[in-house]
Amino acid sequence: MSQHENREEVVRALAGALDVAAHRLTEGGASDLEVGRAMVAAGLSRWARAISAEQLVDELATITGGIAVAAGIDVIPDAVQ
Repeated sequence: MSQHENREEVVRALAGALDVAAHRLTEGGASDLEVGRAMVAAGLSRWARAISAEQLVDELATITGGIAVAAGIDVIPDAVQ
């Protein structure tokens, strides 16, 4: 197994674990919105300790742009001041 294939397995396992945790939280009464916000906040906190602020902004821009494209939303770079 190549290192790339191994990373894909790790990512799949992590996503599965997060999905199980989210399911348990919603069964416990949390809304999907609350769970999503908490997961994003926890992830950003952990990520911010691992990379520079500039890298974090770049990564978030890439993610946000990808979501916008998938949703068919036009992103206007000039709108960011």
